[in-house]
Amino acid sequence: MGSNLEEFWTDVLSESSSRAVTRLAALDEVQREAVLAHLRRMASETGWSEGQRRRAAFALAEWERRTDAGGSPPPRPSR
Repeated sequence: MGSNLEEFWTDVLSESSSRAVTRLAALDEVQREAVLAHLRRMASETGWSEGQRRRAAFALAEWERRTDAGGSPPPRPSR
């Protein structure tokens, strides 16, 4: 998931489309599905702050907007 978990979540929850989608795209399919499931819980379940819920919903919406109908991610960033 990257070298620093805190940086990963900072990017995913940044409300920056490019940062969130780039981080999600860099994950393998299993990791990405786990993170997306967690974001869905954050966006819909109680126990999260309004800001956390809003940022999780944003990341989900941007991922869905930037992926094709089949759910394929955008190309992985080159390193």
